[in-house]
Amino acid sequence: MNILKKITALLLIFTLVFSFAACDGGDVEPTGLDFENGPTVPPVVPEDPDRGDKKVNIAAVEGVGGLPFLRLLLDRGYAYNLVESGASPAEVADMLKSNKISIAAVGIEDIPALAAQTDIRILAVSAKMTLSAMMKKPPEGEDNSSKSRDVYCGGKDTAVQYVAEKVLRENGTFSNVTFITDAEITEKMKNGEDCIFILQEPEALYATASYPDYSRAATLTNKWSEDYVPAYTCIVARGDFVDANPSAVKEFLVHIEGIANSFATEMGAMYTALEFVKKGWYSSNETAMKAVSTSGIVYVEKEEMKKSVKSTLDFLNSKNPAIGQVDDSVFYMG
Repeated sequence: MNILKKITALLLIFTLVFSFAACDGGDVEPTGLDFENGPTVPPVVPEDPDRGDKKVNIAAVEGVGGLPFLRLLLDRGYAYNLVESGASPAEVADMLKSNKISIAAVGIEDIPALAAQTDIRILAVSAKMTLSAMMKKPPEGEDNSSKSRDVYCGGKDTAVQYVAEKVLRENGTFSNVTFITDAEITEKMKNGEDCIFILQEPEALYATASYPDYSRAATLTNKWSEDYVPAYTCIVARGDFVDANPSAVKEFLVHIEGIANSFATEMGAMYTALEFVKKGWYSSNETAMKAVSTSGIVYVEKEEMKKSVKSTLDFLNSKNPAIGQVDDSVFYMG
């Protein structure tokens, strides 16, 4: 089977296994909505006044949980202060240990090391991962959609591979995809390589802003069964903060889940994109709208969260035993 047939088979598998939503691929059909003047989703008008120095300080690791945390700041800025949206795992650990932040979004693969360094509680995990297939835009007037391309998936040895490998292996197409790190995909994009790149969100969101020659060809969202609930983004908090502020923790969990799914509609995505442009995070409405995924996030808690984290870490340890596991004491069961 040649490469073209393999890629065709792969994309057909995606349509069967993932919830498939076509996205920007150059010439995009109009949505029927006037982006500038059409209806938008209004921001949440808080009943509470600005909480000043009592705001909860939050941060997110780069590429993990960033979009929901940014939207949380837009809609609930009266209650939260976003200290950092693009920190490294080590920086997040230092901010938690120094009490600079109380709550953070981190990747599942960083949880064991973080738990070993400081007293944390895992509040919830995202069990819905959105992957986007990115392709280089053809030169104007040229159609190269049937061109043979190598397929690379980011997230090697992480939860991304846990989701993608399981699905692809079950459908006999695992050999068609090469798993590499996100940094390696970034390098290939910098070099302008004409491949299919499968990236997790919000990495694909950042890629659309950084590499305008590439755009989403498709958005792919994983499904799971009772015995297969992958952990991806983990929301953690300092243990002392959880013990001293039980009501604030419960309020945060309500806020983050509601906001994470508020841009899972075209209208919600439109409002989010408009606000991103106002904040200067994107230069144009068109670019921002293409960047905002509408696939949503599903958070799980308590026993389901514990099972999800432990099973995902088991997989990651099969790839890299140095990652480790976590004790039951780190799970927030409130």
